[in-house]
Amino acid sequence: MRKNKLYILLAILTSIFLFSTAAVYNQCTALLEELSVEETEEEMEEEEPAKKETEEKIEEVAEEKEEEEEQTNEEVEEEKTPPTIELQIYEGPAYSDADEVCYYRAEAIVTGNPIPAISFSKDDSGSAWGSTKCQVNLNNPTETYTLTATATNSEGTVTDSLILSWGCEEEPPGGEGGGDGDEEEEGLDFKPLEWDEREIMGSQIYYDFVENAPSAIWKSDMWHVYPAPGLLLRTFGDTYTRYGAVFYRYHGILEDGSGYPRVLETHPYEYNQGFICGIYQNITIPENATFRTKIGFLEGHAPEYSIRFQVFFDETGDSFGDYCYWHQIMSFHKDYSGVLYNYTADLDILAGKTGNFVFLVRWGRSGEECCAIWVDPAIYN
Repeated sequence: MRKNKLYILLAILTSIFLFSTAAVYNQCTALLEELSVEETEEEMEEEEPAKKETEEKIEEVAEEKEEEEEQTNEEVEEEKTPPTIELQIYEGPAYSDADEVCYYRAEAIVTGNPIPAISFSKDDSGSAWGSTKCQVNLNNPTETYTLTATATNSEGTVTDSLILSWGCEEEPPGGEGGGDGDEEEEGLDFKPLEWDEREIMGSQIYYDFVENAPSAIWKSDMWHVYPAPGLLLRTFGDTYTRYGAVFYRYHGILEDGSGYPRVLETHPYEYNQGFICGIYQNITIPENATFRTKIGFLEGHAPEYSIRFQVFFDETGDSFGDYCYWHQIMSFHKDYSGVLYNYTADLDILAGKTGNFVFLVRWGRSGEECCAIWVDPAIYN
């Protein structure tokens, strides 16, 4: 009996021990979990400001980049400009013995953003001189060609044109060795004809304005009220016509279908009321003198409005001064009629006087390109 009570007591003690141990274990586990959670929360609280700062920096960089991109796009949009183009001859007319052609080399000067793409209506070089340059070959003295260059970008398209005509000698003067040197010294590109030996209507030429055109002073501008000092000085022989030009036309066909070995071709400044003028200086008019010329246009080049051809004699020597004081020898409005106009003026009233002859060609209202031709203008006696 006593033994049984001992067993019962031991069982009770054992149960109490086991329950106590389990309770202590549970408390320890809960405590550890609580400590772990607290440490994790503390770590998160310590890491949160750094993380937030990093996120803020990332957002700031992204915003700055976005603003820079927007500013760049705005600047690109603001800088876009439509194209401009200007055709210029930088070589020619020049004769190629190998190809038997008279060639010109031209360059297109362009501006615009984006950079314009350039195309030429003709390039006999096959783009050998680059994307902004071209070459045009003329095969015979009667051939002319209108070279057109086009510049295009996203903002638009523009064109410019040049009329190219044969300006070379068919054969070098004086044989393969060239001329006798007088042509280069006088700035001429042809072998001078013996004009003084020509006789027209029983009169002999005293002064030939075609022959002496290279030594005249050529100027151009837009016509305001009167011509004025400070005009654009033009170089004889330069075939770029936009700002006025004067050169020889060899073997050209005129509006009436006739052809001449050499005529004087004049182009007014290409703008409303534009003009070109030539000043032949210090000419003394002889007795019994007359002025004669034919005027007209190159075949196929009809101006929109009539063109005024004028010739003055200036005793003041102040060309261009007040042209109201000049003696008017000729003033005629000419349109493209298929007929050349013959003009003759008696110079007896000016006999013995010395002064300047002024040739003037000017627009009415048109600003397009014009090929005004003078055939054999001269003083005869």
